[in-house]
Amino acid sequence: MMAKNILMGSYGKGRPNKETGEIDPLPVSTYCFNGKKSETSYFFLGLCKLLEVKIDEVFLFLTKESKDAFEGRIRKEAEEAGVGVQIFEIPSAGTIEEVWRGFDVITETFENLASEGNNIYLDITNGFRHLPLISFVSLLYLESANRLSVKGAYYGAFDAKLPEVQDTQVFDLSSLLKIVRGSFAVEQFEKTGNLTPLRNFIEDVLKEHTEEKFKITDFEELSSCVSSGLPIEAGLLAYKKREFLENKLPEARNEVKALERLLDKITKKLDEFSIFGSKDKQSVELNLQELERELRFIKWHLDMGNISTALLLLREWIVNRCILSEGNLVDWLKERDNIENLLRTQEKSKKQGVFKDWYELAQRRNEYAHAGMRNENVKIKTGKEKAEEAYEHCLTNISNDEYWRLSREPNKVLITPMGASVGLLYSALSLIKPDRVVVLTSDKFQSRVAEVAEKAGFGDMSKIHVEIIKDVFCGFDEANALAKKLCSHIDNAGKIEVNLTGGTTAMQWAIQAAYEAIQQKLGNPGKEKLARVAFVDRRRSAEQQSDPYVVGEMVKID
Repeated sequence: MMAKNILMGSYGKGRPNKETGEIDPLPVSTYCFNGKKSETSYFFLGLCKLLEVKIDEVFLFLTKESKDAFEGRIRKEAEEAGVGVQIFEIPSAGTIEEVWRGFDVITETFENLASEGNNIYLDITNGFRHLPLISFVSLLYLESANRLSVKGAYYGAFDAKLPEVQDTQVFDLSSLLKIVRGSFAVEQFEKTGNLTPLRNFIEDVLKEHTEEKFKITDFEELSSCVSSGLPIEAGLLAYKKREFLENKLPEARNEVKALERLLDKITKKLDEFSIFGSKDKQSVELNLQELERELRFIKWHLDMGNISTALLLLREWIVNRCILSEGNLVDWLKERDNIENLLRTQEKSKKQGVFKDWYELAQRRNEYAHAGMRNENVKIKTGKEKAEEAYEHCLTNISNDEYWRLSREPNKVLITPMGASVGLLYSALSLIKPDRVVVLTSDKFQSRVAEVAEKAGFGDMSKIHVEIIKDVFCGFDEANALAKKLCSHIDNAGKIEVNLTGGTTAMQWAIQAAYEAIQQKLGNPGKEKLARVAFVDRRRSAEQQSDPYVVGEMVKID
């Protein structure tokens, strides 16, 4: 059977007539809407004439008291108006159980209809106060099950009418439906990546506010790109959609504040993974900004529980980060094969750094790649934890070029503290001549690191990484976190010199913690390239302060 346009409403007890003792319907009023007028005591019948669509039937939900008092009069006036009416009895809601029974009556009424996909128009003007809410929730519940489609909600504002105004205004409350649907759609989009409700919501908003056609195919393609884990394709399409929402819906943004907030939330989410300013894949630049965008896309899949997709994306992200470190940015998408081959050929022989990351992600990803068709159970919890650890690791090291560099020859790294006596750093740089330097210092003295490096002839400041201790005197509880940061800079090092002298006692404590962390990370095979040293300046303290740039002595501890 074809779908119908059904108006759903209710009616209350009416008003007692003091003279006759009978129950009268509400007073006759002239309702105005869509440039039309209708005079009646029963707003739902007047609304049938005021709406632009033809109502096929009215479904009226009455309590026993209302049914006894008004059924005959309602049917008589409906027949005169040429409107078909079905009346359904619902409990009076004297208890919470009766309220729920009312919900059941409404839902069962529509579920038992022979036709599906009926268009429902809701009148919330009359009836007990709980009925509009029960009706509203019932219809949205049925709509979620694809049993019907709620097209509008209306209120005949009889009680709100001003004394000097003869006619009664009708309020179109359909925007409330948009807000409810939009809230659900945005939540679904943010938490699950499901774009279907969002597409329907935007299409619904567009119908009233612009003649611009909404390209459903583009939105469906974006949905497929997100669910398939395609960060570049999704980013290009997301930018197109957010530009459309930003520029083509100014009227909708001004209609209701809540609608503006919902549209802003959609735009903000699209911004997280949109690729700005690129027309196609070939024009996408590989830089830190692009890698940050890809990590946000990966984090979204992790939050949605798409572990397999996240693991796959993380492995591909590593390839991109290695390309950036190598500097081969021309046709970087074509360069990926070379980097993958390099990672693949060395992943088993080099069990640390980026090679270890690449290998472990591959092993974890393979558990999902075969859809679990192996003897061993796929450990979902472990897989999620490993994926989250890998994501945090990539995020922490995103700016560390040395960590991701594959082709560079092993180099010498100096890890050292620096306090007020900057001469010890000068001696360390002069005597060790490192390729890279990691300095632990305070916020107060970090600006002097560049000065000392220049005096020692260490000209490339990009090879100096500075970490800050917050409490220079009592920051012993910062040691473990600082050790982890200092330890992150040793990858690809052929020799690691850890200087224990200089700075405050708390700094030296953190440096020793870093030494122990590096020991654990390297294990027995790498212990020969790790050494501790100290630097001594035998001059008086005043002389050291007045002329710090004198090379002292280096003492090898181990």
